[in-house]
Amino acid sequence: MAPVVLAELLSFPALPPAAERTLLDVPQRPVPGDHWQRAGKLRAELRMKGLQPKLMDTLIAQYCLDHGLILMSRGKGFLPFAKHTQLALWGF
Repeated sequence: MAPVVLAELLSFPALPPAAERTLLDVPQRPVPGDHWQRAGKLRAELRMKGLQPKLMDTLIAQYCLDHGLILMSRGKGFLPFAKHTQLALWGF
């Protein structure tokens, strides 16, 4: 799991303690050193197209792109990433 995804999931105030323990047991993948630069450029690229991607969505999308992962989400904020990059979505 991406550390940024863990942070997003743990941010739910009503998260049951058992769910939190399960999430904390999931192995995390490292974040490449240039991840932040590429995420910033990706967000700028979408903003130049008139889109307004959220920073957290951008970080998650870039992480999935870096690792060739399929993003499992129903969040519509990821649709522009799938349209304008190689991001693979599952859940729509």
